[in-house]
Amino acid sequence: MYKLLLCWRYLRTRYIALVCIVSVMLGVATMIVVNSVMAGFTHEMQNRLNGMLGDLIVRTRSLDGEFDADAQMAKIRAVAGDSIVGMSPTVHVPALMCLTVGGQLMPRQVTLVGIDEATYASVSEFGDYLQHPANREQLRFDLREGGYDVVDHQVEDPADAKPREVMRQAGWGYRRYKAMLSKERREQEERLKAESPEAAPADEGATEPQTVDPFAATAEANGEPQGRDFDPGAEQHTGIVLGMGIAGYRMPDGTDHFLGLPGDDVKVSMLQSVSPPQITSVQYTVVDFYESKMSEYDS
Repeated sequence: MYKLLLCWRYLRTRYIALVCIVSVMLGVATMIVVNSVMAGFTHEMQNRLNGMLGDLIVRTRSLDGEFDADAQMAKIRAVAGDSIVGMSPTVHVPALMCLTVGGQLMPRQVTLVGIDEATYASVSEFGDYLQHPANREQLRFDLREGGYDVVDHQVEDPADAKPREVMRQAGWGYRRYKAMLSKERREQEERLKAESPEAAPADEGATEPQTVDPFAATAEANGEPQGRDFDPGAEQHTGIVLGMGIAGYRMPDGTDHFLGLPGDDVKVSMLQSVSPPQITSVQYTVVDFYESKMSEYDS
């Protein structure tokens, strides 16, 4: 007690010493707060990176990739044993993706990642960042009928998040609706083209004879199935998961504006594993969105 009284009498008569002590206390408190914030940020960043990339990545330098990934994983497991929690083969390819927005193609430079849906969850937290509850349980590259998140499931308080009302339409219902509109538009264009004067032939005798496909006739005679047109209202292409930053952007008021939804088709152009390298284009159907809150991976 006497020490406190001595310090108090000393500081009351020497205000400069009191100011110095208070300033030191404020400086130490500021350092403690800053260090705590940075430690929390570092911990969160490490968890997110580890959840997306895994602890150890084995790469190959060849464009052909690893010839036998299962054999290589067996060698790793033979050395590490029970220390390996999970392994999954992946393929990373630079690509150009085109979205159809307002009738125009919008190109986006992306990294196409091919994963094994059965084992990828054992090496990452990829599924936790998807927008459909069923895909968060077990990823499937099949388009869902509906049920995509309208409110961000990662926020602590859903009342603070802006609802994504357009996500209520996502799924097969949205895809069937777009296919119906496209079919009606195509039929209208064909009808207008047939009714136009330019479509009528000048001389009926000058029309070319109808050609017959000999391969189709042979296949029909052998009982083989005939080729048919792809029906987007009942079928889908191979599924693809887009980053949230690719599929849309956030407005100043906090609402999210989407350039596409699960159910839309995108075209991806990438390198083929041939020598010399060649470009191939593949149609994919968007089945879900990925949002890790890190723009480097979401876009």
